[in-house]
Order: sequence, then structure tokens, then C-alpha cells
Amino acid sequence: MPVPAIDALKKLLTACDGTEFEDRRDAAIIRLLADTGPRIGEIAPLKVDAIDFSENTILVLVLWLSALVGVGLAGVYMGVYLQELIAARLPDAAASQMRKSTVIYDLCALPLAVLVYVYISRDQLAVLRGLRKGRRYGEARLARVRSRTLFWGELCAMNTLLFAVFGTVIGMMLLIWPTDLPARLMVHAATTGLMTGASSVAYTFFLSTFYLVRCVYPSYLRHGRTTERDSADLRWLRRRTTVYLAVTASVPLIGVLTGFSFLEPEELADVRDSVLGFCAASGLAFIAVYWLYRKLDADLRALERVV
Repeated sequence: MPVPAIDALKKLLTACDGTEFEDRRDAAIIRLLADTGPRIGEIAPLKVDAIDFSENTILVLVLWLSALVGVGLAGVYMGVYLQELIAARLPDAAASQMRKSTVIYDLCALPLAVLVYVYISRDQLAVLRGLRKGRRYGEARLARVRSRTLFWGELCAMNTLLFAVFGTVIGMMLLIWPTDLPARLMVHAATTGLMTGASSVAYTFFLSTFYLVRCVYPSYLRHGRTTERDSADLRWLRRRTTVYLAVTASVPLIGVLTGFSFLEPEELADVRDSVLGFCAASGLAFIAVYWLYRKLDADLRALERVV
């Protein structure tokens, strides 16, 4: 039997280039035939349990780093923004003290955030490693882990928001204690901090959830029996992705409103570039998030057909 040409294989894969369950199934079969050359009788009875996914993994570190991206972006923006608006209006001693306090908070908050992420993901990661080593778990625990995996992105988002609120509160305490800045500037700094925290929540959610749905959740489906709760969790997650997409889309508008609020006309020039830069970056980030949203929605629809 002649070996198909590369162009012919590309045409076959192009014909299966879709997001429906049947498209992904057919593409997987074609790739398996091209890579391993099995007979029809060998591939027809093949089940998911017969495939070893242990070599096709991503380091767990990616999971935690994806959850910290939003916090890092918000921290960089706030650092530049406050330097332009607040630090320039403080005495040298007070500005130096504020910068030192900010560095100390970041050095303490980042390891603590990582520890929180490790704690809330301990069950999922432990079970996943155990399954890959051949361990057996009860149906109840597997069902619980599957459900928690789909909720993990939401937990990461809420954890990100919590640290943003803590950072804003501590920042306000640093401004009130050693400075005599007007109250309107402090209110402005507080609203800006909360806005950047809220924006980082959406990015954290999509990055974490996309990784989990694409790389982690399918590994659990090879073990145990799915129930109606799995379908309900997938439908719930699809609804939540729409909510977070709306939050991401509103970030540029909210950034303008909060970035220029409570400021005098002569102070607007100090923050104009950083606010407009933030809005432009948010617009570009929304394009990436929308791409993730479309991919994530397609994955969730395909999983709903499987469970």
C-alpha cells in the first residue's frame, strides 16, 4: 500500500479542522495512523485508557505562574503610576520610606501567594501524580477532584483579588501615616489599586482555567465514571467564562474613569501617559483573552459531549 504524501495528510487534517467532538476525534485518529501506522483492527477497539499521557505533560510550575501573571502586571503598573503621581509629591524621606515598604510587601506577598496557590491545588496535583503512578482512588474522591479542578481558576481569581485588596489597604496606610497628601489623592490611589486588582483577576482566571481544562481535567476522565454533576460543572464554567470576558472588556473604560478621577487639571498630565498605556495594553490583552475564551469554550463544549 503506498504511503500518503505529506500534502495529502495535510488536506485530511484540514478537513478535520473544527471544534466539534467529531472533528477532534477524526483528527486524533488520523494523527495516530500517521505517527504509529496501526492496522484498522488495532485502532477500532482502542480506548482512552490504553493511551499513556504521562510524557505529554507540562510542568506544574506553569499552573502557578499563570495565576501570578495578573498580579505581576498590576504591580508593575501601580509601581510606575504611583511613582509618577504620588512619590513625586512626597518629601525625599517619605518617598524613600514608601518605596522600601512597597518592596518589603512584595517580597512577603509573592511567596505567600505561591503558598496559597500550592495549598488550594494540593488535592488535584496529588491525585494527578498518583494516577500517573498507577494508584487507585475511589469514585467519590475522583468526582470531587474533577469538580475542584474546574473551580480552581475561580479560586485563583479570588485569591488574586484578595491580595490586591490587601495591597491597596497597606498602601493607603503607608500614605496616611508619614504623609500629608490631600484626601482626594488617597481616594484616587485607592480606586486605582482596586481597579488594577480587578483587572488582574480576569487574566488570572483565563490563564489558569485554560491550562486546567486543556491539560489537567482530561487526565481525570480516564479514571472513574462521570456523572451529571460533571456536566453541570462544565455548564457552570462556560457561563462563568462569559462573565469574566465581560470584566476583561470593561477594563480599558474603567481604567480611564479611575485613572483621571479626583485629580486636578494640572495633575492629569502626570498620569496621562501611564493611563493611556494601561488602556492600550488592556485592549491588546483583551484580544489574547478573547482568543483564550474561544478556545476554552470549544474545549468545554467538546468535554460536555464526552462526560
